[in-house]
Amino acid sequence: MAVAVTQIATAGAALAWMFCEWIAHGKPSVLGIASGGSAGLVAIAPASGSVGPMGALVIGIASGIICVLASTKVKRAIGYDDSLDGFGIHAIGGIVGAILTGVFAVEAIGGTPGLLEGNGGQVLTQIWGILATIVWSAVASFVILIITNILVGVRVSQAVEVEGLDINLHGEVVRAGEKCNVPTPVNRVLTETLMALTNKQIPLEEFARKPEKLLEKVSRAGLRAASLQGSDPP
Repeated sequence: MAVAVTQIATAGAALAWMFCEWIAHGKPSVLGIASGGSAGLVAIAPASGSVGPMGALVIGIASGIICVLASTKVKRAIGYDDSLDGFGIHAIGGIVGAILTGVFAVEAIGGTPGLLEGNGGQVLTQIWGILATIVWSAVASFVILIITNILVGVRVSQAVEVEGLDINLHGEVVRAGEKCNVPTPVNRVLTETLMALTNKQIPLEEFARKPEKLLEKVSRAGLRAASLQGSDPP
């Protein structure tokens, strides 16, 4: 039963996310379907040993809808930094699944009845567990972030983030069948200059009068990259 309800909830969440995207944007996406499937897996995790197929379907659909809202509208409204939607999918999906476990739990399956079988107190028990988990996770994550920031740092520079973490941190470009023909130092010079212009650190008029400074920096960066790679200068 645990395997069956896991499949049902995952499929329900993937379809729910897909239809939400379809309604909002006029077309679905593979990324959305995969995100919905992840939300369903997260939500059914606390319930897989306690609910039946219909409960799993409701949990999947609910998690798909709520998580797509959390990962889009709520994230934009609050403005938190979560490029992989870890909070919108895993935190919110886990909360939805944990609460609905208390609603759809079947005594014949997991040994404890839920709200639909007359045990409304199980929902309160689930909520207490959620609150305890939030407190523990917040404290533990804060400690881990402090240690990580001291050892290696938790953010790269804005220039590196704009240019791409794959080429800067791993030395490769994550695009099938493509190679990065422009040396990384050249990319960085161009990126930093554009950012400086955007942030008004360099007046546009001054840049327009003296573009040769940028060209000189790009040329030097290209020569350095070529010498490091053992290839001809660009």
